[in-house]
Amino acid sequence: MSTKMRSAEDIQREIAEHLVAIAGNVPAGTSTKEIFRRIETRLAHPEINGRMVKALWYREVKNIPAHIADHVRTQVEARPDAAFVIDAEGRIRGASQGQVLAPIRGRVEASRISLEISPSQAPYQGVATLRHWLLSLLTEPRPFRLTDLDRGSVVEVSNPIAALDRLEDWLRESPGRPAALVEGPGMLADDQGVRPLDAATLASFGVHPDADYDVAAFLVRNRGVVVFFPEGPALQVLARANGRSTRAVENAAAYLALRSERVKLAVWWCGTWLRETESGGQGAAQRLRRLCSLRKPDKPPADYEGSRVRLEDVPERDLIPYRALLSLVGARFDTAAYARLLSSGVGDRLTIAEVDGASTRIVYFPYGPDYYGGTWPLRAVGRAIRDQPDANYGLAVERCYVEAARDNVVHFERVRATIRESTGRLSGDCRRSSYSRLIVPFGEGGERLAVAYSAFTPQPGTAG
Repeated sequence: MSTKMRSAEDIQREIAEHLVAIAGNVPAGTSTKEIFRRIETRLAHPEINGRMVKALWYREVKNIPAHIADHVRTQVEARPDAAFVIDAEGRIRGASQGQVLAPIRGRVEASRISLEISPSQAPYQGVATLRHWLLSLLTEPRPFRLTDLDRGSVVEVSNPIAALDRLEDWLRESPGRPAALVEGPGMLADDQGVRPLDAATLASFGVHPDADYDVAAFLVRNRGVVVFFPEGPALQVLARANGRSTRAVENAAAYLALRSERVKLAVWWCGTWLRETESGGQGAAQRLRRLCSLRKPDKPPADYEGSRVRLEDVPERDLIPYRALLSLVGARFDTAAYARLLSSGVGDRLTIAEVDGASTRIVYFPYGPDYYGGTWPLRAVGRAIRDQPDANYGLAVERCYVEAARDNVVHFERVRATIRESTGRLSGDCRRSSYSRLIVPFGEGGERLAVAYSAFTPQPGTAG
């Protein structure tokens, strides 16, 4: 064994080189400040902050403490071959001798990150953790090497989003795994987590897989679980307000937050289903928590609660969805203005009505919102605004159009409404809707037009 003592300069040089290795490959143009922050995060030592990293990087520390140098050396040694597995409970663990056959495993190497997965064997919680982990690596510069253990396929991708997309494809296409825990025929969330709504799960709740009643509604109302199933391009979610388990709701919200498609919420409350639609999983997760926390009220909620706000008192951020329509205030509403509005992408929330005194006639109605089971937009044009399946809601909305045209002023209103389904398979159900509406009046050749756009987002003071 050599007894030669290393000089302080040798140790300075060694540690500086180690820091470069720990930083890894960084994109061109990355600032040194960002590099130092990356190193600080990866070292994860209470005494090695950003200032210390900078001093070590530039060899400004003349005598580096032995425990600091040893920690840096340990991290460098661990990085080139940091093997891990994700277990059935969704926990990331360092790989041990008995886990070489785990269905989800990986290795963090100096030049890349390798992931191996068996789609037919991967547990749901493990897949969920893998998704979260990949989403946390958005700034990771190293490429990914992916292996499908079932098919023997190997691909290389450049970033974590591409890796996530490929993993989702493998899960979805996996033979012998029709649900794939990604796009299955049904999923269920309870205290234990989220899992497929298959025969085994049904049996655990005492339900026969060939039951001839609405199993999903039964489980939601009587067992307090949350059920998911695809409905065309959207995801349908059934839950219960004021249920016995807040853990089931939190597990369901965590699952929803990973989804990107449109989400249709139906929450059982006070003997009826409250229905709302959200454009994506993040917003749906928040609304699910809010709706499931509802308690039985002392009195039924009002059918329509509208709060009119002067335009100059509306915060600028709340007017962002209405910029295309506001740009036409004071202009002529002709064919060019109509085409301009539609090309701006507001067609799915735009309503145009002729107003004659207290009477209205719809001349354009959006197909985007899920009104009355989806058939109302096909029958709306040519009818009065009040002539809706929920007559009370129709009358309240029509008054807003009439007032805007009569006063010849821009009308901005925050709304919270209970919309009742009166026909079809959803008859008797209620849908709580919180949104804001902007109505701009136009005078066209003796006729009055009221052009409205609604933003279906929870509004301050009205979200319920």
